[in-house]
Amino acid sequence: MSLPSAASDVPLKTTQHYLALDALRGLAALSVMIFHFGHWLHVERLAPNAGLAVDLFFCLSGFVMMKSYDRKLSGGLSFVRFMKVRLIRLMPLVMAATLISAIYVLFRIQVKHDHVALRDVATAVLLGLINLPNFGAVTAIGGPQIFPLNGPQYTLFLEVVVNIFWAGLAVLRGLRFALIALVLCSCVVGWYGTGGDVPDTFWNGFPRVVASFYAGVAVYHLRHILPEKAAVVVFPLCVAIMLALYYVPSFPISHSGNPIIFVWIVAISPLLVLSGAKVTYAGAFATKGQTFLGDLSYPLYVLHYPLFCWVNGIYQAVFKVYPSGLVMVGYGVFIVVASFVTLRLFDEPVRRWASTTLLGKSAVKTSAVAATEFGV
Repeated sequence: MSLPSAASDVPLKTTQHYLALDALRGLAALSVMIFHFGHWLHVERLAPNAGLAVDLFFCLSGFVMMKSYDRKLSGGLSFVRFMKVRLIRLMPLVMAATLISAIYVLFRIQVKHDHVALRDVATAVLLGLINLPNFGAVTAIGGPQIFPLNGPQYTLFLEVVVNIFWAGLAVLRGLRFALIALVLCSCVVGWYGTGGDVPDTFWNGFPRVVASFYAGVAVYHLRHILPEKAAVVVFPLCVAIMLALYYVPSFPISHSGNPIIFVWIVAISPLLVLSGAKVTYAGAFATKGQTFLGDLSYPLYVLHYPLFCWVNGIYQAVFKVYPSGLVMVGYGVFIVVASFVTLRLFDEPVRRWASTTLLGKSAVKTSAVAATEFGV
């Protein structure tokens, strides 16, 4: 995870990284992909609770926003310029994912002769491109999800909303407000559940993002309370708990009224971020592996839905059967490779161009623009 250059509003690659958090983000993104495989292919025991990774992403985002932008916002960085930076970071892949999915929907409509109004498709594309929810999407194009062309995109909408409020008012960046927001909103989430991806649970998404994002803000303020020697023990322990929550089939977590969700948001997820920021796993192989996972996390998260639609749609059209376990592994490998290639050949060049065009040449000092947080 990169620290910001003093001459730039955009966090860039430097020699300082939170490599353990990079790896954590990548592992969480892979878990979300596997979780969705389980739902889409009706294998419910496959990472049944990895949807909780969303809350970890929000927590990471709160921590990184404080690290990268709190002083800059207090020191004169304008709100408008901050939002330009955030949208440059988030939107190129969001737009690419929307178009990839839209082409698939149009192709499927032609092949299956589905009766779908082009008006509905156009509305979904337009709202997806500008990252706004669609409350009237028809089932044939992905409804009732509020982002029918890319279901997980609802978290990026929530990310932008919480970024606006966090950056807009300095009082919202303090420790006292962070703790109050964390406690109150996590209680709401623990009672009403997570949600946020469909109209019926749309409003549940706001306390969810506020609770987890401000958990990350609080972690930043309290980052000195955990000694590095303790972090060496706490971090792997929390990772083990995280993997158990995500993957153990006999330990299902309901998304409503379950105290485990409260504990995850208030304690386990923040401890992962706090301890991960203080541990170092040295060595060339470990460094490359953690960096790769960090680079992969955001494109994998944003692109795995539309890429899955294509690869699974083609497979089932050709073979007329659901994929086997080995084929599902092949899906995963393909999506990981395609996501990484898209990062290198599309996302990074577009962000460099947009940063130079909209922020000025001083905004980009290297050819590698970092992905420092989930963007969720």
